[in-house]
Amino acid sequence: MLARAGEHLVQRIGDRRRRQPAETGNGFRRREFAIRSALGAGPRRVVLQAMRTALLPAAAGIAAGAAAAAGVARVMRSLLFDTSPLDGVTWAGTCAVLFAACLAAGYLPGRRAARVDPLAVLKAE
Repeated sequence: MLARAGEHLVQRIGDRRRRQPAETGNGFRRREFAIRSALGAGPRRVVLQAMRTALLPAAAGIAAGAAAAAGVARVMRSLLFDTSPLDGVTWAGTCAVLFAACLAAGYLPGRRAARVDPLAVLKAE
C-alpha cells in the first residue's frame, strides 16, 4: 500500500512538471527538499540528492556520447588536424570538463536548496 502511495505521488509530480515546463530542476523540487529537511535530512544529504539528480543522467549521456563519437571516428579523421580521432588525452579532458560542468550544475542549486528554511517554503505553497 505504501508503494502504491509512492507511485501515485511520483505520477502527480510528473503531471505537475508537464503542466509547468518553465519550472524544472531543483527550483521545482524546492518543496521536496523542504520536506526532506523538515524530516531531518541534513544539508549535506540535500546537496548529495541534488547532485545525484544531475550526475546520473550526465554520466549516462557522456558514456553514450563517447560511444557514438568512437563509432564515427573514421568520419572525424578528415576533420581533425594533428590529433587522432581516438586520442585518449583529448577524450579524457573533454569528458572531465563535461563532468565538472554537470557537477557544478548539481552542487550549486543543491547548496542553495540546503539553505532554504523548510517552514517558509511549506507555508508559501
